[in-house]
Amino acid sequence: MKPLKSLKPLKPMKPASLAIGMAVLGLHVSGAAAGKPYAGAGVVELGGSVLLSFSSQSLTPEGSDQSIDASVTDVALQPIIGYFVAPRLQIFGGPLFSWSKTSPDGADATTTTSYGLAAGAGYYVPAGAVFLGPRAQVSFVHLHLDLGGIEGNGDGWDFQGGGALRVPFGFGGLLEVAALVDYLTVSQTVEGFGMEVNGSNTGLSFGVSLGFFAYF
Repeated sequence: MKPLKSLKPLKPMKPASLAIGMAVLGLHVSGAAAGKPYAGAGVVELGGSVLLSFSSQSLTPEGSDQSIDASVTDVALQPIIGYFVAPRLQIFGGPLFSWSKTSPDGADATTTTSYGLAAGAGYYVPAGAVFLGPRAQVSFVHLHLDLGGIEGNGDGWDFQGGGALRVPFGFGGLLEVAALVDYLTVSQTVEGFGMEVNGSNTGLSFGVSLGFFAYF
């Protein structure tokens, strides 16, 4: 039997060869991520949206049969995590933060900050290179308002629905533009100058949100 030939030691990889190998591997991995179809079952989505809206609201103090009309400007930020439970069908949720300025007819403006937790669902149908579909969500919110020496707190529900245009692009990115209608109903207590007033706050608003997401 012939003796086994000794194995030659492997030559160390040159820095240039190592760099080329890592680049090829990186292209392969990123290409696989970029090639993952959007809106397929099991796809996870992380990101958020910003909403800007202008509306009119009706404020009705408890015990009064008269309401006060007001114009409202809202800015909202909503981080979102979504999951496609089936092709095209997504459930999502996340915290909600907002700031608004209410300008009642014939009275000083009021600023309101609020936060809450939202959950919803959307169904997105491919239309060429983009996706279109309805989405809806419900949020439980807590708000705090400030009007000089008057402050108030309230809790309630926010219902939102609309349609979204979603544009996936390379490397697992997604841009969303959505037109939304929003209905808010809150029970609140306002205190100031030795008085306390309980009442309700309902409002209907329309707005447009912009969102950016990563999916994998």
